[in-house]
Amino acid sequence: MKRVCVIIIGAEILDGSVADRNIQVLARAIRGAGSSLERVLVIPDDEATIQRDLRETLATFDLVISCGGLGPTPDDVTFKAAAAALDLPLAPQPELTAFVNRRYSGVELEGALRMTLAPAGTAAIPGGLIPWPVLLIRNLVLLPGVPELLEDKVPALLPLLASEGRFHRLELRTTAREALITPLLEETCRRFPQVAIGSYPRREPSPHVLLSFTSRDGEAARSALEHFSGALETLRPGSFFA
Repeated sequence: MKRVCVIIIGAEILDGSVADRNIQVLARAIRGAGSSLERVLVIPDDEATIQRDLRETLATFDLVISCGGLGPTPDDVTFKAAAAALDLPLAPQPELTAFVNRRYSGVELEGALRMTLAPAGTAAIPGGLIPWPVLLIRNLVLLPGVPELLEDKVPALLPLLASEGRFHRLELRTTAREALITPLLEETCRRFPQVAIGSYPRREPSPHVLLSFTSRDGEAARSALEHFSGALETLRPGSFFA
């Protein structure tokens, strides 16, 4: 199972002017491929900060996915920071150069060519409807931050995330009050340590608790759910939402 870190780069996320839409898309893709998303960082468009966090995470995780900061404007410094973090020079990336030359011309081309300077040795993985590739250098993946672009790249990203086995997630909804089912959840966790159990209170469409049972062992997840369901039957009627 690959351990993955996602880094979201953008001051607009941190100041609240733009809502992030990429974390959930990537989290679902990572989990669906059988890997584990273990950390998410949201950091500004600051070269020193990006360089520092890339150095740390690249040494810690099997794969680091960086999102944002690949454009031509002064705040787009991800390529420079990544090159410094990897101790590599910047160099024109052939597929990016071809993309820019096809898309831009005239006075626009000079500025757009800044988007072609990636860490030397960066490989391009084609895929999706939009002809901007997934960029891979060592265990670093560089993705655009624009949600529509990023989502288009997910199919090309999946082979990098693929791990043996899959996570199995089963859900149960109950109107039992969360505080009263806590002992039952604790007992189930002790009995099935290989199953991660989550509890999420909901108000719509009516008060209830959503419970999830997740494991790489599908039979264990099902057994934990069934065990907990049986324990629910021991609760008194007053333990439930009216």
